[in-house]
Amino acid sequence: MHKLAEITRNAAVKAVGRIANGGVVVIYGGERPAHPEQPATGQPLLVELDVGEHAFDEVKAGEIATGDVTARSPVKRDGRATWFRLYAADGNTALLDGSVGATGADMNLRMTDLLEGSLVQISRFSYRLPEQ
Repeated sequence: MHKLAEITRNAAVKAVGRIANGGVVVIYGGERPAHPEQPATGQPLLVELDVGEHAFDEVKAGEIATGDVTARSPVKRDGRATWFRLYAADGNTALLDGSVGATGADMNLRMTDLLEGSLVQISRFSYRLPEQ
């Protein structure tokens, strides 16, 4: 198994951050597709959040993190948030998928049962590339 040096991990996540800056986080309900390149068809789109233009500029220990993620509009429909997809600034290029939960998920929200018309804010969102 390969092990990556911190300089390598930092370069890789910085590249992801550059593409993700100005992008969109979309939170869905239902089952997550097997891969980000598979379209999200049939899964309910619950809310879209904008990523700031310089949200992922800081890199440390193979991780990029931001608190600069705000709802572009209220929750579109009632539903349980189960996964998210991060899109590049073009809004179409899927970069990564992750789980959503109250604790222990890739993205933790205070409440995962979202109500139509409510606002969602992500206080911290990160992406980390492990050594292995």
